Amino acid sequence: DSSSSVDSEATTSKRISISELSLKYKFIKEVAKESGKVYLRLIPNDSRVTLEQQKRDTAVIFRNITDTLSDSFSSDSKEIRKHSNYVTFANSDLIDLWSRRVGVQLSSGEIKPEKTIVVIGSGDVGESVVKDLINYHERHAINCKIVWINRTQEYVEHRVRDLSSDHLTSCVTISTALEDCKEADMIVMTAGVKAGRIGAATREKALVHNMDIIEKYSHLIKSWVKKDGSTKLAMLTNPVELSAQLMQERTEIAPENIIALGTHLDTKRYVRFLEEELAKIGCRGQEIKALVLGRHTASGMIFQSENITFGGEPIARLVDYGAISQDQLDEALAVAQKRAREEGIVMSKSKYGKGAYEKPAKAGVEIITSWLYGPEKGKESEIFSAGILT
Repeated sequence: DSSSSVDSEATTSKRISISELSLKYKFIKEVAKESGKVYLRLIPNDSRVTLEQQKRDTAVIFRNITDTLSDSFSSDSKEIRKHSNYVTFANSDLIDLWSRRVGVQLSSGEIKPEKTIVVIGSGDVGESVVKDLINYHERHAINCKIVWINRTQEYVEHRVRDLSSDHLTSCVTISTALEDCKEADMIVMTAGVKAGRIGAATREKALVHNMDIIEKYSHLIKSWVKKDGSTKLAMLTNPVELSAQLMQERTEIAPENIIALGTHLDTKRYVRFLEEELAKIGCRGQEIKALVLGRHTASGMIFQSENITFGGEPIARLVDYGAISQDQLDEALAVAQKRAREEGIVMSKSKYGKGAYEKPAKAGVEIITSWLYGPEKGKESEIFSAGILT
């Protein structure tokens, strides 16, 4: 739900009329087939409308709806609920009654998905990828079909039913049907064995076990790619670079249409550890930008300290300004690098046999969505380090 600050701003700011908002947005009425719930979505007519503006306008719309329909439902009921950029109605009667009373024209919600994304694998990473993709498309109001595939379809179908009950918006459709994979825009490969369960201390040793999985799905993937060859494939199966190369050889997808998760995840970890180490010596509160190159393995990472910035300036300026000594900076960099190398293998060695999955999934979805839709607003200058084939 929207934050209280947005709600209070909508209450105290200059009251915007519904007629003004109807010029600013298309009011889309969508009906969920499974639950029968109805969604009022605000689709901006101008691409310059920010998410924060949309949240505020949704709060204004919600207040107008509750004021207009105050005689039609109890104030403590859940028949009408507000979310960040859409409003949920328990049934069509309520939204139709509101539109008639205020004179708003509702457009049909029969909108075809802009993209079809296939996610292969229902393990921890696969499920996290599906959830993060749902959240991304809901947040940006992008219509999308996500097809979730696994060797045990019964399990995936159960998880899809569970997710469908959790997520209220109808802009995302989830399917488990193989026929829906055809003409996919993006295929995300997450299927693979857990390193901890096979006693593998490195990602490379998992390849022997994952080769059969890659072979199996490569035949299916060849039948799913678009005829124009534009289908993209993202590999999250470890070891990501070698798995991407093997999948490219088996599917013959153009190399420029395949990427591996690469060291984007390692970069995010490195930045986090560097922030912690610098904070210990009094340097905090500024954004750190860095880029880890090389391979997504503990031994394959390449750290380039000269390209790190702290608050928009080269990190070496901390020494020039007298904030810290060169020895302190060198120590912070060394410790952060050591922790980044260790982070990738610490969970796979765990006695619980459960590897890290939420952070890899989030890092993967950041790359996938940027590749499909371009960078998010405000992140146009961000650089991702991904594994590519030449």
